[in-house]
Amino acid sequence: MSTSSLTQRVGGWLVTLLSLGAAGCASDKSLVSHTINNVAARDNGYFLAREKLQATEVLLYKGRVNDYNRRLPLFPTLDSTTVRATRADLNDIIKKASLPIQHRPGSDWTDDAYLLVGWSRFYKMEFDDAVLTFKYVNSTSKDPFAKQEALIGLMRSFLVLKQPDNAKAVSDLLDREIGLRKDARELFLTRTEYFLQTDEPKRAIEQLERAIPLIPAKNERSRTRFILAQLYQEQGQDKEATVQLNEILKRNPPYELDFFAKLMLGQVTDLSDKNKARLDKYYAGLLKDLKNKEYRDKVYYEMARLAYRQQRYSDALTLLRTSAKATTTNRSQKGYTYLLAGRIYYENLQKYRLAAAYYDSTTQALPKDNPTYAAIQERADILKEFAKQYTIIETQDSLQALVKLPAAELDQRLNQYALAEIEAKRKAAAAALAAQKAQQQRQQAQAQGAPGVPSALSGNQRDISNPNTFDPTNAVASGALWYFDNPTALGTARTDFIRKWGDRGLRDNWRIVN
Repeated sequence: MSTSSLTQRVGGWLVTLLSLGAAGCASDKSLVSHTINNVAARDNGYFLAREKLQATEVLLYKGRVNDYNRRLPLFPTLDSTTVRATRADLNDIIKKASLPIQHRPGSDWTDDAYLLVGWSRFYKMEFDDAVLTFKYVNSTSKDPFAKQEALIGLMRSFLVLKQPDNAKAVSDLLDREIGLRKDARELFLTRTEYFLQTDEPKRAIEQLERAIPLIPAKNERSRTRFILAQLYQEQGQDKEATVQLNEILKRNPPYELDFFAKLMLGQVTDLSDKNKARLDKYYAGLLKDLKNKEYRDKVYYEMARLAYRQQRYSDALTLLRTSAKATTTNRSQKGYTYLLAGRIYYENLQKYRLAAAYYDSTTQALPKDNPTYAAIQERADILKEFAKQYTIIETQDSLQALVKLPAAELDQRLNQYALAEIEAKRKAAAAALAAQKAQQQRQQAQAQGAPGVPSALSGNQRDISNPNTFDPTNAVASGALWYFDNPTALGTARTDFIRKWGDRGLRDNWRIVN
């Protein structure tokens, strides 16, 4: 081999080695640069935004309104109040999450940052923007877990927008995903909400049963079990509901959940003599416990429901009266109390005027976002008109019956009415005097700094346990021929009204105005 040839070959090797070395350095530089981008994106923007979003979600979930007379919500209820309370934090989350998107676009955290933006827009009720963001992540991300979370966010958005067909399309798309779902819990909960919206409770139960074992937080898991028990009860599956409630009670839940789970057991427990005695003892213990002072109206209401299950309608109405008079901070409970009284008068006792009165009160007290509110309002309107026509017919029938009486019997009947009117005035005057004395005693007690605490059974309240209360046909027999011609009765009623409601002006919805 010549010297020149050897030199050429060595030179070639050196060029090759240098080229490989340069390429290796470039690759190392690219790898190092990508790693730096990832760390900077994660630590500078994404991490801070994620922590704040998690804290915001904790507040939103804690803020769920727990009305135990209806099915508890799975997810936070979003409205103008929640948006006002969280807008500043959500805007800050979007700002922080936008940093890696704008300044580190090639990092592995870009799609995760977009997810934070999407959820922030969702909680701000900017659902159209949230939909666009989740769609973008699903179409551009290479991370299967990010795509799954984006699809779940998309499904949640469609459910809030009341677009069940779109929500189902997303759910079907998730079914085609291969591999273990990182967000299986959220998927099952979201599908539960979908099936509840589409009125498929049995399928909702299936999804909720799959979700519960995946919920890590003990108290949230117990709360979700309570929702499952409610669904079972709605389907008439009392044994399955009982199993879920007992599971809750075994795990030492928060006091409120423990309290209402035990109350609900009274509605799903088999009514054997042994269980009846146990429930009666349990309710008595609840009423004696001072910790339950704010729940007394609910306890009496549940006792009324138990009596209603046993077809003891008079007892149920007595307990409902006591529930309505119990003073608590739960204003909506009176709506459910009036509703059950109205149902008893309408469906079981056929006292339509009384039913009309209680359904009217129900529409004033029941939250208007209740799913059954529209149906209740419709029945209230129908009963009001029916009671009006029924009274006209009944009055005409009574007058025609009087006209047909012989003169002597007619005189005798009129004398009975006159005597009854005199007796009614005497009783009204006595009641007015008693009310005046009671008012004076209360004023004296307050002046001495010892205000009385009224019992749930005290007060000059009308007894709704008597099916004839407020019945105009019986008012004639008792002498109250025309209520507004009786100044004593009017005076008594005004005194009772002021004592209970205060000196209010005449206005719409006066019963629910502070």
